[in-house]
Amino acid sequence: MNIYVVMNTIREDFCSGSVKDADIEHRDWLLIDIDRAEPAKCPATDEEIVAAEDLADQVAEFMTRKGWSEPLRIMSGNGCHLYYRLNALENDDQSKVLLKTLISGLGDKFDNNVVKIDRSVFNASRITKVVGTKAFKGRSTKDRPYREARLVSC
Repeated sequence: MNIYVVMNTIREDFCSGSVKDADIEHRDWLLIDIDRAEPAKCPATDEEIVAAEDLADQVAEFMTRKGWSEPLRIMSGNGCHLYYRLNALENDDQSKVLLKTLISGLGDKFDNNVVKIDRSVFNASRITKVVGTKAFKGRSTKDRPYREARLVSC
């Protein structure tokens, strides 16, 4: 439950402690994280999951038209993740600004009153939920159950 991993390659000389942006060798992945628009204090409903999947389809179609390859699609337990391969993008200020601007622009274009793109996930040391683990957020109910993160397509 609630198991996370660093998405990008950690420098070989990293010793210990929490991984920071400076500890990342290069960026391997762009994460687009789609969740419900209201603050996430409890699990999502089935309808919110469907809305996140629908928005992920729209974003993926848009990105494909812009020349990006098909993403890995993950049901995160409370929404949808799209992972785009970055092919060892430099971990520098220019890349940080580029990815922050991209994610923010996607949010401006696609956010709605039900689901939104998380604009805070541009940092190099970003962690993400491990597929196959459950998302424990708040209290589980019949309408808002805990769900397992799972691969949808690749």
